[in-house]
Amino acid sequence: KFIVSLNMIVGGQELSDFGNETVTVSFHFELPDGMDASKIVVWYFDEVTQELEEHSAVYDANTSTIMFETTHFSYWLVGEKVTEDVTEDPTNEVLITFIMVMIVLA
Repeated sequence: KFIVSLNMIVGGQELSDFGNETVTVSFHFELPDGMDASKIVVWYFDEVTQELEEHSAVYDANTSTIMFETTHFSYWLVGEKVTEDVTEDPTNEVLITFIMVMIVLA
């Protein structure tokens, strides 16, 4: 499991908030055995609320890449969307794969 940290450095300054503008993020991702590509989503960790916020993502099996849009860079993770309440059954396991991504622009 890896933590996702999206960063951009422009002119020596870290840029993480794009206001109302969106940025498309894509990166290489090897789909783990048993993970359903059609259920892939991304979450970011909201440092204020201390909660994960879900966003849609697209997995391209031909290029092994994940793509999503965002208005900010922060901590992200990739996993399958859970459609059932796994807290009710302790035998359920949820696969969440973290990816380390750092984007640096010179």
